[in-house]
Amino acid sequence: MKTWKIIVLAAIVVVIDQITKFIVVSTMQIQQQIVVIPNFFSLFFIRNTGAAFSLFEGAQWFFYLTTVIALCLFVYFIKEIGDLNIWTGIGLGMAVGGMFGNFIDRLLFGSVVDFFKFVFGGYNFAIFNVADIGLTVGIGLVVIGLIVSEMKKKKTVAE
Repeated sequence: MKTWKIIVLAAIVVVIDQITKFIVVSTMQIQQQIVVIPNFFSLFFIRNTGAAFSLFEGAQWFFYLTTVIALCLFVYFIKEIGDLNIWTGIGLGMAVGGMFGNFIDRLLFGSVVDFFKFVFGGYNFAIFNVADIGLTVGIGLVVIGLIVSEMKKKKTVAE
């Protein structure tokens, strides 16, 4: 996958993330809940100063530093490998878009807008946003892409 396509995908993730966050911030009050599917899915507006499950809450310097390091690693990874397989390319685009989406929130507001809330049985899952989806799915796809690449290499060497 070409680098420009990865950048476009990252930009799409950022735009969708920022639009959804804008809608939530402009239409809901903090800690307001809108039940979409009872006992399963709600929109619940919070501002998170931490990571998933509020880990590292208030440690903004940590998030700035890790985001810059991760983005540098992704840029190096893209330049070093060049043309990536589709899984790795889509994964990198989604992950970079997710990082930028949350990074924008942290820079502008000192916190991240989260609003997707799921309940499984009696368990409340972490409240998250579109950027978090991009990060999580993206990293999973990068792993799949790297595994596929290694399997192809091994198959080529074996032949």
